[in-house]
This record gives sequence, structure tokens and C-alpha cells, in this order.
Amino acid sequence: DWVFPLVFAAFVGVLVWFGHSVQSFLLPGPNTVTVPSFVGLTATDATNEVLRMNLKATIAGHAVSNQFPKGVIMNQQPQAGMHVRAGRQVSLIVSDGVKTHLMPDLRYQSFRDARLDLSQSHLTLAKTTYIRSDDIPSDHVISQDPQPSVSVTDGTQVSLLISKGGAQSLRVPDLTGMDVNEARGASAAAHVKLGQIVWTPLGTDGPAHGIVVEQRPAPGSQ
Repeated sequence: DWVFPLVFAAFVGVLVWFGHSVQSFLLPGPNTVTVPSFVGLTATDATNEVLRMNLKATIAGHAVSNQFPKGVIMNQQPQAGMHVRAGRQVSLIVSDGVKTHLMPDLRYQSFRDARLDLSQSHLTLAKTTYIRSDDIPSDHVISQDPQPSVSVTDGTQVSLLISKGGAQSLRVPDLTGMDVNEARGASAAAHVKLGQIVWTPLGTDGPAHGIVVEQRPAPGSQ
């Protein structure tokens, strides 16, 4: 007669203990604090708020940020919403703000050296355009955007104008005696651009209509 009540009492005791353990695990106790979000507060305000919550504050480090101004909390541990015991330490990460530096002067440098300077300055090469230049050697920087010495941030995209070198030196072909259409073809083949064409009447004893009788620069000129 006494075995069943004893077993039942033991079962009820275990059930009550288990329920109490689950409740203690899921629900915060009297000495438990729910961590709020300190992100966006200044370091001073965040530290004061941590102390007011009966927690301990420590500045765990600093980091560059394009989102948070300098001196503002950008991250924390434990995260907001977690339940911790009173007196628990809260680690705070403080923003150093946006890191700026002066744009290096890449003009007249070789393209290779300019790319190295961009990499060392944590800048990004966005676009390169090549044009001929009689003043800047081939494969050297003519101009840049942004301009030298302006303030830029890490990752800023930079465009460069690169020299293809000066125009090649050519020898002027001899176009005299050719028909004007033949002269056009010959000049194009020699990469020479025709300038002004002057039509001159030379009389009935002169060359046929459309024949080149003179040219400037003279044939063979460099």
C-alpha cells in the first residue's frame, strides 16, 4: 500500500525540480540583466549606461568605419537582447571614423609605378585611357582623377590618362604624277593625312585634269 504513494511522490518531486530548472534556464532570474544596445552611443554615454545597468564596461578596441562617426560605439559583446548575470563585463568597439589621406601625385610616373602607389595607398584603379602625347613618354601617366593632394578615403576609385607616346616619324610619299584619287589612296596607305587640295588650270599643254603636279611637304620629307 505504501509503494505507490512513495513512487508517485518521487515522480512529482522530479517533475517539479525539472520544471523549476527549465524556468530558471528560460526566464531571467533576479540577478539577471538583459543587455541593451549600446551601438550608436558615444563611448562616454555607453560606459555610463553599462554601469547604470550594474554591468562592467571595457573598451576592447577601435576600428575604422564609414558608417559610424569617430568616438561612437560600433559593436558590442554580449550582443543586445542577451541575458547575463549582474556584474558581467561588456566589451565595446569604438569607431575611429572615416580614415582620409592625401591623393598621391601619379603624373609623369610609369603606369607600373602608379599602380604600385595606388595599391600602397589603398586606392582602386577604376579606368585607364590611352592617348598620344609628344610631351609624356609612352606608358606614363599624363593626368589623373582625383587630382593630386585632395583628401580621399580607402577604396576611392582613380582614373588615369596614359600616354601612347608621340606620333611616329614618317617619310612623305611621292604623290606627284598620280591621279588625285590615287594620291588619296597612297597617302592613306602611308598614314599621311591630305591637307588642302588646290586645283590649278595649267593650259592645254599641261598635265591632264586631276593629276598631282606639286606637293608640300616635298616627297621624301621626314
